[in-house]
Amino acid sequence: MEGKRKDQVNHLIEGGVVTVRSSMHGLEELAPAGFIRVHQGFLVNYRQIKLIEDQEVSLLSGERLPISRLKSSEVRALYLELIQQNNQMVF
Repeated sequence: MEGKRKDQVNHLIEGGVVTVRSSMHGLEELAPAGFIRVHQGFLVNYRQIKLIEDQEVSLLSGERLPISRLKSSEVRALYLELIQQNNQMVF
């Protein structure tokens, strides 16, 4: 999900786009469903993360998103927690 002022653009795995009129903070409530806020303007489904680096996240789609410096360790910890909760392996 990508924040664009008061609209949040949801990029679907199938390639479609759905725009929702909401704040990013409101969409953060999806976090229990496996979404991680990696930056002020981006909320990512953890299942779509391929690699977490120091300053960016690489997605399975090949797209790269910035990670907030203040959230870097939080993003990593939450990602690992979600992987463990769902019994998935990290390669």
